[in-house]
Amino acid sequence: MRRKGSVSFLSAISFLGAVFLSGPPASAEDPVPLRVSATLEDLKFGKITPDSILGGQVAVEPASGTKQTLGGAFDLGGFHTRARLEIQGEPGRQFVITLPDQISVPGPNGGSVTLSHFQSYPSDIGTLRPDGRATVYVGATAQFQPGQPSGVYRATVDVFVDYLP
Repeated sequence: MRRKGSVSFLSAISFLGAVFLSGPPASAEDPVPLRVSATLEDLKFGKITPDSILGGQVAVEPASGTKQTLGGAFDLGGFHTRARLEIQGEPGRQFVITLPDQISVPGPNGGSVTLSHFQSYPSDIGTLRPDGRATVYVGATAQFQPGQPSGVYRATVDVFVDYLP
């Protein structure tokens, strides 16, 4: 049975992020419900300034947590991290993670940032440890437009976790 969690990204041109997750009740067919049980680390992009003509992108990679700026974005430092989530369920079972393709993140003064290229580590399929837990890391790419208004950008993203048959 599919389990859903919500991921909230708090972002700013000094991009900050937070992840909040919760899962629905289990079904009778699953002996141990699969759920996203905790957010151990928030997704943060650090401080970014887009180029006034080109805009730019910043990506946080889920496996290593490294940050890369592309296409005219300038990295002004600040703390960046990949999101780190905890999944709980039946020990040894495999699960699949489903993330969105992209979302638009509304911000101040009518601005918006597009978050895309969501990725998880492990990529798509994971296995619960003998204690019934697994750690999943999430990264994404933020696309800035030229003249992007500075400020805080916030969105909630649905993350789905399913047992494999």
